[in-house]
Amino acid sequence: MTIIDTPEPTTPKRDLNAFLVAMSVALHRYSVYPSDHPSIGPGVGDVLRRANELLADRATSAFDVARRQLIIDGVATDSNQPVLRRLAEGLHAHHLDAVSLQSGIQVDEIAHTLLLLSTEPQREGQLGLTRDGQVPVWPHLKLHPLTFDGLSTRRPCREAWESEKTTKSLEDRSGTEFDPELVSAFVKMLREGGSARTGPHR
Repeated sequence: MTIIDTPEPTTPKRDLNAFLVAMSVALHRYSVYPSDHPSIGPGVGDVLRRANELLADRATSAFDVARRQLIIDGVATDSNQPVLRRLAEGLHAHHLDAVSLQSGIQVDEIAHTLLLLSTEPQREGQLGLTRDGQVPVWPHLKLHPLTFDGLSTRRPCREAWESEKTTKSLEDRSGTEFDPELVSAFVKMLREGGSARTGPHR
């Protein structure tokens, strides 16, 4: 999914770029090695160090997730940059809309997040993250799932979408990411004046 209309590629600010690259490398290590492998700890430590550098002069930081790009302040990263593209594709596979960080982030929050995101998405689950559709909640690192409510709610890095734009996004992905029958029923309910909080997932 692309969450802005015509993104222009950009290079994120140096501290954010360093964090994103460290996160991508650490996720790759988790996907290749067991969690007790000696390369895992340094990877997590590097993500924590980069996160602390990123948050040294601000309380929060956040980025949106598209299919092959990350969206920062309304501008997309270069989809041809392999490290950031791999990170975007991995986060998108888990049906994430955005990721936000707050100062005070802890090593166990990063380790648990990386372990979760390095696993193959559970397509039986509502959000692609877990079989029961629940997104783990940590105090300083938040994963925002891609849902109707998520798109129509203001995020740390973007304004809320209007209802019709959000509905069109669901219809555009009917049959690929979402069950067509559920999308049809969901959209019909919305246009007849109903409401829903999560949207039509497989």
